[in-house]
Amino acid sequence: MQRFAEYYNVDVALVTDEDLLQDVLNLGDYQVRFSSPYVSELGMFSYALVNQRQEQTGSDDANIWLNSDCKTSHCDFKACEPSWLCDSNSSHIFGVSQMTSTPSMQLAKMKANAQTLAAYLKQSYVEEEVKRIESTGQYQNWGLQSRLTKVDATGHLSLLLNTKICTAKNYIFGLFDAPFETKNTYGKVFEQWLREPGIDDKAGVVGSFSGMTADGLFSTSVKYAIKDGLVQLAKIKHVNIDHEFQLTFKNGWYTLSKSTESTSATVSGTLMDLKVVEEDRKLVIYAWLIEN
Repeated sequence: MQRFAEYYNVDVALVTDEDLLQDVLNLGDYQVRFSSPYVSELGMFSYALVNQRQEQTGSDDANIWLNSDCKTSHCDFKACEPSWLCDSNSSHIFGVSQMTSTPSMQLAKMKANAQTLAAYLKQSYVEEEVKRIESTGQYQNWGLQSRLTKVDATGHLSLLLNTKICTAKNYIFGLFDAPFETKNTYGKVFEQWLREPGIDDKAGVVGSFSGMTADGLFSTSVKYAIKDGLVQLAKIKHVNIDHEFQLTFKNGWYTLSKSTESTSATVSGTLMDLKVVEEDRKLVIYAWLIEN
């Protein structure tokens, strides 16, 4: 009931325990039906079917659906099972969580991760500075590069509704309906948007991340892929490049070049698609973003 009230902005302060025992609970413009409890070794779960009163589902159909057997779904990225792992035609965002001490905490962590990703996509402030120095000479050849990147989410937390879940080893993946557009309505498959991320007159980029993160969380890898894409969007909007070059002939000869590339911009991106592939025994996350 707490999750329902939060997402649908409904006051449930007057709902009593007796009300919850009814087959159908009427709350404002909504009707709520609760499923029979699903009990596993982790705990007890309940699901709520919510309909607007003018779009009521037949009670018989709803009861059959709510009381059907609940089976744990396993995430298989290669086989796209369940199919929503590869579905790019609906407004959604992913949330991920590692195993926690209780199922309720794992569900809460999964939602918090989805909210973090949503905040980055709504609006982010990006700063990046890249410095390169190269020197060649008769007796030496060297180069140095440094990169400092900062991406701060400035968007507000979104109200997200978890609709699907699957598990993979110690992780749980959840699909959340997002209140903003995050969908691939152009039908581009992964191979297409990887080569040509732009659409019409909108700038498009592909961010990526591979390898391990400091905290070992898959959700952090997804966040870094999105951050990488946001940095590229910021560079499209604004980039300042300063370059110096020097060529000297004395005792021998040498060249020295120095360049500084700086970016500072506020960007907002639409997450069109996410793709997880396995390359050289590592999971690589690709995030396709279009500038809002």
